[in-house]
Amino acid sequence: MKIRNIRRAVVALMLLTMITVLPACLISTKTVTVGTAVQTAQPVTVVTVTAEPVATSTPTDQPNATETATDESDALENDREQSEFEIMVNGHAIPLRAWDYELQLDDWLGEPLVDSVTELTEGADTHTGSLVKNLSYEGLQLQLFSPKQNKEQFWVLSIDVTNYNYQTSSGMVVGDSLEKLKEVYPTIEMKPDGRVDPNNCAYRIVDESFTTFLTFEVEEGYISSIHLNYEMP
Repeated sequence: MKIRNIRRAVVALMLLTMITVLPACLISTKTVTVGTAVQTAQPVTVVTVTAEPVATSTPTDQPNATETATDESDALENDREQSEFEIMVNGHAIPLRAWDYELQLDDWLGEPLVDSVTELTEGADTHTGSLVKNLSYEGLQLQLFSPKQNKEQFWVLSIDVTNYNYQTSSGMVVGDSLEKLKEVYPTIEMKPDGRVDPNNCAYRIVDESFTTFLTFEVEEGYISSIHLNYEMP
């Protein structure tokens, strides 16, 4: 009888143990499962961080191409306005080395009295085959040059002025006195051509490259003509 009671007690104890341990196992399993879910969700937050720099990449300080071109054009225009190597015609400038398509000679000067084109011969060395155009107006003569590789467009090679209708960019005209010439150009010097009489000689201004010249011919103390020219190498 005692043995039977002992067996019953053992079985009851085993059942009680199973009932106690089994829920604990289930709870532990659920906890592990939940922990895994939390771990797998973590990379999502990392992905969202990589999108932050995109919002700050706006090129607000890039130069505007139109504004740059305008600035360069204004700079060139300012350089041209300051040049002494040009003649003013009714407010329009005719500079040395300007291309004919940049000028409106027909509108500014009207129809020329003479319009001729000559081809340079072998005596012109490297310029053989190039063209020279001569345009003559009252009190003004223009000589234009077209390279042999072109022969269509011409640029201004020289300008001769013999009356007061045309002036330099500094306002000098034929008929002005030598005294005024020296006031406008304080550093101007006599052209070294052998003449020694300051009232009957030529005065000139030369650019730094010594290729571009502005020359005033003076007779009896007054300007008789103005000559501008570019000497090609």
